[in-house]
Parts: sequence; C-alpha cells; structure tokens
Amino acid sequence: MLRHQLPCSDEASDSGLTRRVEASENLLFCAADDFMMLFESSSAQSFSLNNVQRGHFQFLASTAPLDLQLEIAAAMDSPDEAPYLCMSDTRCRLCQFGLREGDSVVARIEYDRFSSEFSLRMNDTTHDKHEPFPVSDAFLAAGEYSFEPPGYEEHRSYNRIRHLLTPKLNDVLQTRLPPEILASVARLLVRECAIITAEAQSLGTNTSNISVDLSRDVYASYCVVDGVRYVNSLVNSTSGMREDKHHVLASKGDGAVRKIWIAEDHRGIRSVRLCPSDAALPGPTPIARSWWRSISAPCGFGKVNVKTDGVKLRDILVSDETAPEITGNLIGWANPEHPTNIMDLTTLRHVDEYPERFRMNSFSCNAKGTTGYTVVTDGDSVATIQSHGCADDTSFYVDIDASFPGSFFAHMPLDDGEYVTEICRRFALDAVDQPSVCLVFITNKGRNALFGTSGPPDSCRALDKILTPARDGTQIYFNVSDSVTEGLIRYLAFDGVQSPVQRPFPPSLVPNSPFFWTQSNEPWFVSSCDMEGIVELTLCRDLSLTHKPILGILVKYENGHRDCLGQFRYDKLLERVRVDRTAELYIGSRRTARSFLYVVDVLTSPPADREELFWMEISRGGTMEWWSSLRHSVVRHTSTKGQFTNMAARK
Repeated sequence: MLRHQLPCSDEASDSGLTRRVEASENLLFCAADDFMMLFESSSAQSFSLNNVQRGHFQFLASTAPLDLQLEIAAAMDSPDEAPYLCMSDTRCRLCQFGLREGDSVVARIEYDRFSSEFSLRMNDTTHDKHEPFPVSDAFLAAGEYSFEPPGYEEHRSYNRIRHLLTPKLNDVLQTRLPPEILASVARLLVRECAIITAEAQSLGTNTSNISVDLSRDVYASYCVVDGVRYVNSLVNSTSGMREDKHHVLASKGDGAVRKIWIAEDHRGIRSVRLCPSDAALPGPTPIARSWWRSISAPCGFGKVNVKTDGVKLRDILVSDETAPEITGNLIGWANPEHPTNIMDLTTLRHVDEYPERFRMNSFSCNAKGTTGYTVVTDGDSVATIQSHGCADDTSFYVDIDASFPGSFFAHMPLDDGEYVTEICRRFALDAVDQPSVCLVFITNKGRNALFGTSGPPDSCRALDKILTPARDGTQIYFNVSDSVTEGLIRYLAFDGVQSPVQRPFPPSLVPNSPFFWTQSNEPWFVSSCDMEGIVELTLCRDLSLTHKPILGILVKYENGHRDCLGQFRYDKLLERVRVDRTAELYIGSRRTARSFLYVVDVLTSPPADREELFWMEISRGGTMEWWSSLRHSVVRHTSTKGQFTNMAARK
C-alpha cells in the first residue's frame, strides 16, 4: 500500500508526520465455506469489503483499529467505492486453498467474534513500507463526539482542510503544478490529512481527571482543533508546563467562585467562565454555535474535577462533598440567558427531568425585521423551526437536510405589520390512528398556518393555545430533535408561565380533500391561495433531483400580501414570474417513472407544445390548492367553472 507523505494542517506542528496505514496484525478472516482465513500486516495485496449487513459493519468498527473503522464504515453504502485493505496472501487459513475474486469470506475479529459473509474483491497494490498505525486511547478519546454535530460541520471541515492543503502540495511534491490540479489532488487527501493532524495533536497526551481548586488562582490554556478554539486545560499553577502553552488567568483566588458557565460543542468545552455571584453571565458571549450550561454553588466551590481527553476539556464535575448545595443545569442552551420553565408538548405540563445531553435551540418570534418562518415536519411532528429576516443565511438548510432527510419544509411568509398572536398545539390522529402533535401559528391579520399533516376532518381532536408571543419579540426555545429518543420537538420553553387554553379550529385548517389516504398512508400537506390580484409568482425549483420539479410557489398580490403554496426554500433555484392582472396561468405537470406526480412549469401564456405535459388552464378567480406529499404535488383549482386537478397527468 502506498505510504503518503502529507503536510499536517495548521493545528499540527510536525509537518513531516507520515501516515502509517495499518493492515491489523492479528485480524483474522475466513472463507465462508471453511470459516477461517488470516490476513497479516506484511501484505502486498489488497481486498475490499461490500455487501455486509449494516449491523455487522457496526460490530467491525467497534473492534477494529481506527483506520479500519473508518474505511469499513465508508463501504456500507456503496460497493463501487469499497475500501482497500491489506492481506498477507490470497489463501484460506483453514484449507490453504487460494481465494478467487467474488468468493464469500468471513472475518474473524477476535478469538470468538466473527463478521457476516462478504464478497472478496482483490487488486494488486504497490507499497514501499508497511507499518502498524498506532491508535492510542487519547487519540480515540479526542475524536469522540459528545453528541451528533450539525450537518454543516463536515462540509465546513472538509473545505477548510482542502483550502489549507492545496498551497502546501507544491512544496511536498517539489514541482509546480497548475492550481486546478493541486485542488483535485487535495480533495483526494482531505481524510488522510485529517487523520495525520488528529494524531499529531494527541501524541504525548493522556486522558485524565485533574483536580482544580477554585479558591486559588486558576489559569486556562487553549488549543485549536479544526479551526475552532477549545479549552486545553485548567490548572492552579503554570510551573512545569510547556513553554509554548499560553495561559490566561481565568480566576483570581481572592474571592469565592459561586457559578461556573460552560460553553461546549460536540468536540468539547470551548469556554469556561468562573463568576463570583450566581447571576446572569456578564459581558458579551462571542462563542458562536455552542451550547451553554451552568453549575451554581451559593457557598462557593472548593475543588472540582476537570475531565480531559488529552487535547481539550470534556467536562467539569463537582462532588456533593466539595459543594453540598450545588445546583447543576445539565441542559445545553443556545444562549446563556434562557427561560427556566420547560413544557412537554405531549402533556402540556412543565417537566423537571430530561434526557442526558439534552439541548435547547431557539428561534426569534416577532423580532424586528422578521419576514416569515420555516418549520420542518414529517407530518405527524415538528423537527425544527427557523425564522427568516431581510438578510437571510441559507446555511441552516444544509444542517436540516443532513439531520432530517425527506422532511417537508412548510413556509409561512409575513406581510408588513404582520406578527404572530398565538402559537397553538394541534393534537390529532395520524393515518394509522397514532397521536400526532404539531404546531399552528396564528397572526394578527387572520393568517392560520398548520405545520403538520392535513388529515381527515375527524382526526382533528383539539387545538390548544400555549403561547401569546410579545409583539416586540419573544425568544422561544425548543429541544434539538436528536437529543430526545423520539427525534422530534417535544419540549418548548419561553419566559412567563401561560396556562394552555383550548380553542376551536379555524375553518381554514379543516381539510376538504377527496383523496385521503394513498396506499402508503403518506402524510399530505395542504396550502391554498386566492387567484385574484396576483402580480408575481416566485417558483421554487429543486435542481438536485433529476426531474427538477417545482416544489412550491411564493405568491405576491398587488396589495403586498403574500401566500405560499407547497414547499418553499430560499436555497433552491428561485424563478420570478411577473403576472398580468387579467392573464390566465398555465400549469404543466408530469409523472416520474414511478408515477409520482409533480409540477414541471408555470406559464403566463399558452404553451407552444401541449403534448409534452399535462396542462391546467387556471382562470383569475376562485381558489388554487396545492396538496403535497413527499412523493406527489397535486394542484386543484376551484372556481365558478368547476373543479379541476392535474391528477390526469401521465409519465
């Protein structure tokens, strides 16, 4: 196997560190028929893994060395991109007969632990040297995540390493190559560079629990991991520490520390604030994209235990003996200033017990400059909520797509002077009579937006008003969906205690559909708009799909009012269409190869070729409805001329 000589990224000081690819010295493999085969580390052959059940891959990854873990995991989804590993020879360890391409083999990981069968694919490989890749406890601990990172994090890290690596390749290769070639090479080496950098940072370190006396001077040192600053250590004295470690006085031991503020993310602790009083965090908090929690001791802290993975702090632990009146907030909040009461949406009661690693995100409701809200839902529950402003950052869509693939993006625009007056819980029954908890926003201009599925009329059991947001803005917190086992928004938190009040359903939220349900019991989402007075349409087209469907339409009227049909995302291709007040609309539809109905185009003049698509001619009057599922987009127009849909569209 080729040995790559790669430069480390900026966090690793040893630029000559070499990646040593391991073949695992005692890793046993066997042919499926004979049940045992051994591959050792002095290999000049390679094999690839595919067609292994996901559960067995997880088992392999939990026992194999790190390099093997990463490469095996990468093979789960794509046999065409199966990883390459080394073996000593192409013989079965039981019968000693040679193996051929496509033979079924079984891997023995330990004495009595085996993988399932997988198909063997072999290629000759050339290498100049083969060495074990050392995997220390500190190396593994430093790379262990406390919880799932945001979806954008991997993309950010990949691009950062690639940009840092590209200009360094000229020096390593000792030749001048065009920038586009260097960029292509760098893309292939991002993972290797990440491994080298992580190893360099963990060399000579050990995981530990260190006792720190907060009644004395406390010094903090910092490190940078993947471009992000973390707390490296908390100590009472800098004597005996490395000279290249820069320490900052975090607390002077002339007064009691009564509150500890901790900002952390999935990798570790990014900031520690030691405060003399149990009060709000003073000063600005520039620690972006982190979660805040606090520990309080009215009588002051004595000694605390600082847990480190060798590179950065992972936790601060306080025993009852050192601070008998300690109160710890184990919830991670998106902001250090947050409410204290948390409501369970399933019971509408306040709760005091939460899951481990529980985190609360937030959105601003009725903040100045808010232009609308996007709520991501699977139909029966809500996954996340996002408010929009004039200068929108669309990067949150990356995180949502990674965390909630296949979800529905329900968008509610706001007009000038419009704000939310009620937030309600909609309790209903889904297609198989299971409880469904979704949200409803009601505004001062009579807009009612249901962020959930539109089930049969008899499925709507109750609508409970749970919050009246302040007109000048209310920060509303909701649990991060992956911090609860249900994987949805179950908890809300906001300032002030408001008792839930049951109220009648707005008539506009009671569905009137002739086609509930489809064979797969899929959820349907309904939206509608008045056809009179429209002056502009903004089409939202998804170019990531091969058939490039229109997901939805943002409708603008001559009086400034706006409505939304279907889904709407600001990170998709947005096509603006000016509409004459009297012109008719022409909506062209088609079905995919699997007969899924979708909208292809919207025109303001008759189409030149009517044979290509199924066209609906919609007059400027009546109501247009957009019935969306995760597979279909059904358009229905109701007017004095009758009711028409696009369901007759063919492939």
